[in-house]
Amino acid sequence: MKSKYFLIILMSIFYLGCKENSSVIEEDPALKNLGDNVYLHQSDNAVEFRVMQGELEFWNNDKGDVSKLTSTVCKKFVDDFDFIIAVLNNPQIPTSTNYAGSYNSIIDDINGIGLKPYDYSKSYGSGKKLKGLITLPAINFIKNGPTLHELGHYCIKHIVDTYITDKNGKQINYDHWGYSDAGGQMGGFKPEFVTTNLDGEANKYQAGYQGKEDGFGVASNGRNKVPYSKIELYLLGLIPKTEVPPIKIYSGLSLPVGEIRKGVFYATEVKTYTIDDIIATQGERVPNVVASQKKFRILTVIVTDRPVNKSEWEIVNSDIEWFTKQDDDGNNDLFNFWEATGGRATIKMDGLKSSLK
Repeated sequence: MKSKYFLIILMSIFYLGCKENSSVIEEDPALKNLGDNVYLHQSDNAVEFRVMQGELEFWNNDKGDVSKLTSTVCKKFVDDFDFIIAVLNNPQIPTSTNYAGSYNSIIDDINGIGLKPYDYSKSYGSGKKLKGLITLPAINFIKNGPTLHELGHYCIKHIVDTYITDKNGKQINYDHWGYSDAGGQMGGFKPEFVTTNLDGEANKYQAGYQGKEDGFGVASNGRNKVPYSKIELYLLGLIPKTEVPPIKIYSGLSLPVGEIRKGVFYATEVKTYTIDDIIATQGERVPNVVASQKKFRILTVIVTDRPVNKSEWEIVNSDIEWFTKQDDDGNNDLFNFWEATGGRATIKMDGLKSSLK
């Protein structure tokens, strides 16, 4: 009798042990465990990268361990991806976060865009194809964040001196378009929306992007709300130099109190640069528009300190579908990649299983 009870207890322990172990292995049937806290979602277009409790806060403050992420994730895949997008699992930008997006450059092998080519692949544990890593601080930021802007950082470099004013009103050089009519994803304004001789003052201007009352951003223009400008398309290798109009750079800057948000500024000097002027100092873009890359592939990684829930996955999947759509999305207020490039380039973010090692 005792042996019978012992057998029942033993079987119960065995059953419970198996059940507990099974729940760990099949934690979420929508995920495939790739090891090292990397999980592939069944949608086949993104992976989940789990970090320790408290570590997400480092990412929120733009101090995340980027090389750890790239080294870990790249071990799971062959060298097929041009970019990695790290989407932080926050419902919105945390109050402690002071950036809307960031770009870590890994490789730049293009001439004529303002920098000498370089390769930091070893430091990131990546192959020779991965160009950079984009970090977006909220779960819905592929669509609603500065994705186009951060992608543009790969090619859109500091090719001509542009200017802004610092907090003390002093003019400084800037690595975005600043006060210029090169208006696009990297700031600036459109030449057709500039009013000169404002209030009868020769050096007073008002500039905007869609209208003079809208103002403009010296570093960006509303996240994914504007397409790439002509000079940006040239630097991306998507149009020839013959399609790039002259650029005006405003300097001797000062800003009138109370009118900054209306795009009002003073400038004592305006210089005009043609694309030939820029090429004379930087050289022509190599590869040129004929040989440049037009198809890009992105690996999306959700950085999280807990399992990503169903609604969060739905947001990411929907945003990826929108961003990679090779057609007009019918929304005049947002531009996916295809729209922003005028249909000249495409991005692929699905089909990750085909790239697994």
